[in-house]
Amino acid sequence: MQKAMDGAPDFNDAAAALNTNSDEPTDSIGSVYGKDAGEAFRNGWQTHIAFFVDYVNATAAKDEARLKAPLELLIMPLDLPNSCQTLTLT
Repeated sequence: MQKAMDGAPDFNDAAAALNTNSDEPTDSIGSVYGKDAGEAFRNGWQTHIAFFVDYVNATAAKDEARLKAPLELLIMPLDLPNSCQTLTLT
């Protein structure tokens, strides 16, 4: 978030790294619960990251309209606790 606030030239690289960081937990979840569960996690996490990056950009731009997006979109679109209850070992 600080990079966006500072207008750092490598902000996009930092934002992209957040998605790259989803590879390891996705692989871990997939190895235990199956590929479909891993991909479900990845999709939810990447959606969360996209909302977070948009929120950071809106904060840096002082864009009040974009800052009023529902918080549940930022917090976690993936219902992880409920999703975990339905997982089965492969």
